[in-house]
Amino acid sequence: MAERIELIEGDARETIPILSGPFDLLFVDAAKGQYREYIDLAEPLLTERAALVIDNLLVGGEVALPEGADRARSDESIDSARALNPQLLDSQRLAGIGAADRGRSRLRRAALAAFRSLRPQPGRP
Repeated sequence: MAERIELIEGDARETIPILSGPFDLLFVDAAKGQYREYIDLAEPLLTERAALVIDNLLVGGEVALPEGADRARSDESIDSARALNPQLLDSQRLAGIGAADRGRSRLRRAALAAFRSLRPQPGRP
């Protein structure tokens, strides 16, 4: 599969506008306050059945903690994730699945499985 993937690194606000798409997978892993901007920039480039994978959108479960509770992450990260979650749930374009995960290797396997489920496999309709 490596020959079918082009890894592009850089500031997404600079790299997304120069891409031509369409893309079957969007993986977002950045400062939580920038997630919405990156998704908005990339969404027009996604195929109809693209998989959107967002790293740690539940912020280790801290989005569910009551106001004033001790947290390891910044208020900005928590507030940004809290604002984005319902926007994604209410989206007419995006469908989502939430998965709690403590390991990046498991997240990568989940993203690859989601991507594979969207693509026709040889010998399968």
